[in-house]
Amino acid sequence: MLNWWTYIKEGNTFAGLEICGSEADLQYYLVVVKKVRGELLLESKSELSDLENLNKKINKDTPLFISLNTSNVLLKFSKDHDTKKPEVLVNNSFPNLDLKNFYYEILQIDSKAIITICKRIYLEDILDKLSSFKISVVGYSLGISPIQAILPYSSYDSITTTSQKLVIDDGLIVGNITRTDNLNITYDINGISLPNTYILSFSVILNHISKNKTISNFSEKIQQFRLNYSDQRIFSTLLKSALIFFIGILSINFFLFNSYHEKVNSLRESLAANSSQKDRLLSKENSLKVKKERVETVYNSVNSQSTLYLDELAQSIPNGILLSSTIYQPLAKPVQDSKPIELDEKTVMVSGISIDDTLYSNWLENLEKMNWISNVETMDYEYVDSKTSSFLIKIKINGN
Repeated sequence: MLNWWTYIKEGNTFAGLEICGSEADLQYYLVVVKKVRGELLLESKSELSDLENLNKKINKDTPLFISLNTSNVLLKFSKDHDTKKPEVLVNNSFPNLDLKNFYYEILQIDSKAIITICKRIYLEDILDKLSSFKISVVGYSLGISPIQAILPYSSYDSITTTSQKLVIDDGLIVGNITRTDNLNITYDINGISLPNTYILSFSVILNHISKNKTISNFSEKIQQFRLNYSDQRIFSTLLKSALIFFIGILSINFFLFNSYHEKVNSLRESLAANSSQKDRLLSKENSLKVKKERVETVYNSVNSQSTLYLDELAQSIPNGILLSSTIYQPLAKPVQDSKPIELDEKTVMVSGISIDDTLYSNWLENLEKMNWISNVETMDYEYVDSKTSSFLIKIKINGN
C-alpha cells in the first residue's frame, strides 16, 4: 500500500541534472533512472548544450532534481560541526555573509562539515527558467552535498566529480582537491556504470530516494515544491482514473444498450415469425385433419371387405407361386402438398415369383373365375432364370 501511494505521488521515473562550469561555459549533465521492484535502472544519460533542450529529453511530468555546482557555488570544509546554530556555522566559514541574499547547505561528515553557499537570485533565476519550460523541479542541492547518497554503495578511496576530487576514507569524505584536469573515470555504483561527469546527477536522485537530509535554509521551499508536485500528480492520476472509469461505464452502458436493443429487435422479429409460423401450422393442421378424416372414412368402409378378398386371394395361391407384396387400393398418383390423395380404388396390386409357367397361367385363370374379380391384368412378367420368373399383376374388383 505504501509503495502504491508513493508511486501515485512521485511516479517511478526520476531525472537528475547537474549544472556545472563557469557562467561563460555552462555544462549540463542529465541522468534519467527508473525504479523497478525496488531497484534503480539507468534509463538514459546525456550532455546538454543548454536548458532549452531539457524538455526534449524528459517528460514534463518527470520530477527533476538539480545539483547546482557552477563557479557561483562556493564550498568550504569546516572542523566546526555544531549544527544547532547553522547560521553561526555558515558565518564562521563565510564572515559577513548576508543570509537574506544567500542560500546555504550544510553536509555533516563525522567531525567535519561541508558548507556550500550561492546567491538566492542566481538559483531562483535558474528555477524560473526551468518553470518557463514546464519542467517539474522537485528538489535541488548545492555543490557536492548530494554525494553522500552514493558513498554507502561504493568502495573507492576517491571520487572525481566535474569540479572536485574527493578523498574518501571508510565511507566518509575527508578532503577535496579542486580539479584542473579533464580526466574521465567510470564508476560502478551498486551495479550501475556511470562516468564521473554524471555522478552528481545520479547522487541528487539517490539522495531523494534514500531520504538523506542536509541542513539548509531552503528546505521549506523544497518541501513546498514536493507538495505541489505530489498534489499535481494525485490530481492528474485521479482525473485520469475518473475519466477511464466513466468512459468504461459509458462503454459498458453503450454495449448493454446495444445488446438490449438487438435482443428486443430479435424478439420482435421472432414474435412476428412465430405468429406467421403459427398460422401456417394451423393451416397445415386443418389440412391434415381433413386428409385424416378422408383416410379413416375410406379405411373403415373397405376394411372388412378387403380382408375377405385378401383371404380368398391367399387361399388361391398354389405351391409353385410365392407372393412378395400385396397392396390394396394403391396410390393412383404420388402424394403432393395441397392436393387430395388419390387412390386406385377397387384394385389389388400383387407381385411375386413363379417356378412353373403352366401353374402360373392356371392360377390367373382361376382368379378370373372368382365372382368378386372383374379383371386380371399382367403388368410385368420377366424370367429371373431358366426356372423362375417374376410377375406383377393388377386385379380389379367388381363394383357390386
